[in-house]
Amino acid sequence: MLTREEKKALRMQIIKLLDSCGECKYRRKEKTSITVCPNCSIGEKLQRLGNLLIVEEPKRQQPLRQFMRWTKEEEFYLWHHQNVLPLDKMAKRLNRSPRAVYLKLWKLRKKGGIIHAN
Repeated sequence: MLTREEKKALRMQIIKLLDSCGECKYRRKEKTSITVCPNCSIGEKLQRLGNLLIVEEPKRQQPLRQFMRWTKEEEFYLWHHQNVLPLDKMAKRLNRSPRAVYLKLWKLRKKGGIIHAN
């Protein structure tokens, strides 16, 4: 991960390279951007510096299942794992927030457990 100062230095290098490119035969000006040929030595340097600035975003997890009804399978899992797994691990496995898991367990305990009718 680059620091803010390192990113700024890379951008300054890119600007200097673009300025030195000037009237190069490979450079094309378009309405929204400047295109530099990657076969040109300046273009190759620009590509390398640009790739250093690109940061891969961490994989996004599925959004938490908020405001969704609990299925019977989820209730069953929750009830039978309440003394086996910590709350945060159950929440992660059920793709729910720890608060939602806590509240559901509290409601199940208050109700006296789970009742499954097949």
